[in-house]
Amino acid sequence: MSRTKKKHVVKLYPGQSAVVMDYNTLMYLAQTCDLLAEQQDFDHDSEAWRAVADDIRYQTEENHYVDEEEQEDWAY
Repeated sequence: MSRTKKKHVVKLYPGQSAVVMDYNTLMYLAQTCDLLAEQQDFDHDSEAWRAVADDIRYQTEENHYVDEEEQEDWAY
């Protein structure tokens, strides 16, 4: 694993939070939310779990960093 880091500026709205986790861990978490969605008795609960899974996948894909160059990057 490279020692190169990516600096990322995050702007949050009130009530929001940010977390930094390994890509594979976040994808596993999204899959877990999908499984929980399948186990719900009510459609609105299933939809809520699927929305969480979709949010995780979207943000993970948007912010996934692959070290292709040996330099520091800034993302805004």
